[in-house]
Amino acid sequence: MEENDIRAPLLYVMGRDIDPEKAHCVFALTPCIYGVVTCSKDFDVAKHYVPHMLKAEDELACYEVALHLARASGLPVLTIDEGKGMKAIYSNSDEEEICLSNLTYTNLATNV
Repeated sequence: MEENDIRAPLLYVMGRDIDPEKAHCVFALTPCIYGVVTCSKDFDVAKHYVPHMLKAEDELACYEVALHLARASGLPVLTIDEGKGMKAIYSNSDEEEICLSNLTYTNLATNV
């Protein structure tokens, strides 16, 4: 793999019911500084993973604000959605489900 093959997501879309330990493992690899949420329930989830939060009026605005913030800052941004999983959205609009089932701090250290 070439260094220019490595890419970080623009957005992480995390499910409200995600396993907190597995989410922390993802952010150990590519930290997020910002989160964009639509309600206090989402704020309660995201505050454990990002230090700075913005509130949007609805889910469409949340996605648009997060996308703009990611492009402007050059850093991935976290948003919250339904479910237990997580997906990454890249600058070319590709989406990728993040496999959390085998993700732990232990296998992160052995796979680096």
